[in-house]
Amino acid sequence: MIFIKKSPAPAELEALKKEAEEKGLSDKEGYDHLKNPLKKQVRHALMCEQGHLCAYCMRRIPDERISEEDKNFSDIYIEHWQAISSENDTG
Repeated sequence: MIFIKKSPAPAELEALKKEAEEKGLSDKEGYDHLKNPLKKQVRHALMCEQGHLCAYCMRRIPDERISEEDKNFSDIYIEHWQAISSENDTG
């Protein structure tokens, strides 16, 4: 696993997380409200932070152009929206 120095989250994502928290939603329930175009913006920011590498397996994460050209690449999955650890944040 690689260490990823996190950048600030997009303001729209912070607002969505705050709204979910105020409604008493679980992380999963709140995350289910993350829809495009914000989800696409978050995905792009994460890919840039991680250098287009999976933090776990270190494989290259294809961008949308490649995914459209080669259907064998699966979609990118954003695993969580809350930091797992404040000392060792991963995306």
